[in-house]
Amino acid sequence: MAQFFFALSLIALALMLGAVWQAGTPAWKKYQQEFHRLESVGEPNAAAKSAVLDTSLEIRQTLLPGLQRVDRCTTCHLGVEDPTMKNAAQPFTFHPNLAPHVPARFGCTICHGGQGLATDRQNAHGDVPFWQEPLLPKEYIRASCGRCHKEGEVPGVPELTEGRRLFETQGCRGCHKLNGVGGSIGPDLTEEGAIRRLPSWLDGISSTPIRSRAIRPCPISISPRNRRVR
Repeated sequence: MAQFFFALSLIALALMLGAVWQAGTPAWKKYQQEFHRLESVGEPNAAAKSAVLDTSLEIRQTLLPGLQRVDRCTTCHLGVEDPTMKNAAQPFTFHPNLAPHVPARFGCTICHGGQGLATDRQNAHGDVPFWQEPLLPKEYIRASCGRCHKEGEVPGVPELTEGRRLFETQGCRGCHKLNGVGGSIGPDLTEEGAIRRLPSWLDGISSTPIRSRAIRPCPISISPRNRRVR
């Protein structure tokens, strides 16, 4: 019995030491070290390279009180505003066409989704239970444009304009609210483009009755070509 408890104590100690080691060497530190190594390659002399390599490792965050969020994405995505990183692999690659959506003003998650406060990949990308805004796949990134662009056409986002036209001309507002205006028979669709992004969900609202209400399925058919419309 004594040997059993001794072995159990050793296992518990090993787990505790592993947890301490993991907390002290999070993945974001390794990312920053690798980024500094990449930056140092272009430095002209040993002193400059050493200065870059010695850059302190720290969590970077953007406070966005107007958007009610805090984003720490650039803790790992360090090259988003650095054109010299345009050919770098993720998470260091340069983000083209940012202007006028500079991270210091808008952050990242308002467009891309994800969990801004997190500092590990799985949680930051929102691949966890109960998080309703996971990272948008690249092909769906424009689904979130309507969050800020409430009216008018948005250059380069024809899906948003077409989606609004369909919403108004097909009678959707009679059952659904959008930005606080509309009916209450169906669910509020204001944030659906950012929360439920799978095409299967759009298919579902056209063919499946709303379980919370005893009504028939939505009478309007949504074609595959409009699946990215918010």
